[in-house]
Amino acid sequence: MFSIVGDPKATGIIRTYEDSGKNITGVNMKVDVKEQFDMVKEVLPEMETLGIIYCTEMPQAVVTGKEAAAATLESGWTPLTVSFPKRDLPQLEKIINLLSKKVDAIYIPTDPILDSPANLQTIIHISDKHKIPVIAVAEKFVEDGVLMAVHCDFYEIGRQAADPIVQVLSGVNVRKIPSQKPTIKKLSLNLKKAQDLNIKIKRQVILKTDNIID
Repeated sequence: MFSIVGDPKATGIIRTYEDSGKNITGVNMKVDVKEQFDMVKEVLPEMETLGIIYCTEMPQAVVTGKEAAAATLESGWTPLTVSFPKRDLPQLEKIINLLSKKVDAIYIPTDPILDSPANLQTIIHISDKHKIPVIAVAEKFVEDGVLMAVHCDFYEIGRQAADPIVQVLSGVNVRKIPSQKPTIKKLSLNLKKAQDLNIKIKRQVILKTDNIID
């Protein structure tokens, strides 16, 4: 039974959500990018170009990065994707500096490399200089200084996993228990960062926010 997994299909843990192909099932952390971007539209209604950045070594980053590019077009924005191998990380500051000059916001998909504290702070530091907001995929990153994230709730994932666990303990074949995405999604918003970047957040958006960093 898995739970704290970003994208089980992309990383090969399961074959499909309906049939894992293995003796495994569970609840993952992945919130569909389109759902995230629907909220981004409300926070940044004037956005036209979205930068998407990820490392090519991370399968989940590649998959969600491509998903983000498609969702960007569906949202009526222009995507600008920058992907690079881990060996180019020494150039991260330069990469973000160039990207920040071309976009209205930067989105980091599920990427364990870029989400590491040092790399994330580099991205935030450089994008802040250009007054470009960063959008991420977890509450912690909002606490660390990105503008916003639409994400799962770890406590609720544990509650959601109770049903498939009961089925397993009752003798149900694990392969007959579909893997699940989180049913509870939350919005975390850094109002201090919004103020620093001169971004005005509408009252109705604040009322929808589950976690406010101020």
